[in-house]
Amino acid sequence: MKKIILAITENSNHELLTIAESSYRKKFSNLKIYEKPISITKVPYRINIKGERQYLADAILKEGASLLEENSVLIIITDFDIYTYGTNYIFGLATKYMGIVSSARINPKFWSQIPEIYQYTTMGREFFIKQYEKVLLHELGHTISLTHCNNIKCVMKFSNSPIELYSKGENYCEKCQKYINAHFL
Repeated sequence: MKKIILAITENSNHELLTIAESSYRKKFSNLKIYEKPISITKVPYRINIKGERQYLADAILKEGASLLEENSVLIIITDFDIYTYGTNYIFGLATKYMGIVSSARINPKFWSQIPEIYQYTTMGREFFIKQYEKVLLHELGHTISLTHCNNIKCVMKFSNSPIELYSKGENYCEKCQKYINAHFL
C-alpha cells in the first residue's frame, strides 16, 4: 500500500493543506504531512493575465522530489497559478509518483472577467472545496500512471476549462477505482 505525502509551497494558504488532508483521509489511511513549506524562490515564472506570477509546475515538482519516500507518492499543494510547457494554465500536473495541485484557477473568483465562470462564486466555499477535491483525486491517479478516463462521471475525465472541471464527476468510476484500490488500499 502506497503512502500519500502532502506538502505545501511557501506562502500558500495552509487551509488548502488542511482541506487536502481531510479529503484524502476520507478515502485513504496512509497519509503523511510534510510540515516545512517547499521553497519556490528559484522556480521560473511568467506573468499571467492578471499581472501575477505564474510558476512552472514542473520546476516545483523538481523542488519537492527529495521528499519522496520508498513506496510513496507526493502531492504538493499551492495557491499560486501554475503552468507547464505549451499551456496557458493548469489545475494540476503529475508525473510518476509526484503531483501538484493549484487552487488558483479552480476558484471561480479568479475568473472575475468571465461571467459564465464567475457566476459560480455564488455557490460558496463548499462548491470550491468540491472542485478542489476533484483535482486532488485526479492528480493522485496520475501519480500511479492512471490515464484520463472517457466517463464524464469520473474524476479522471480530462478538464481543459473550469466549466469542464465543474461538470465532471466527484469520484473515480468503477474501473479507475479498482486501479486506485490496487495501489492505495
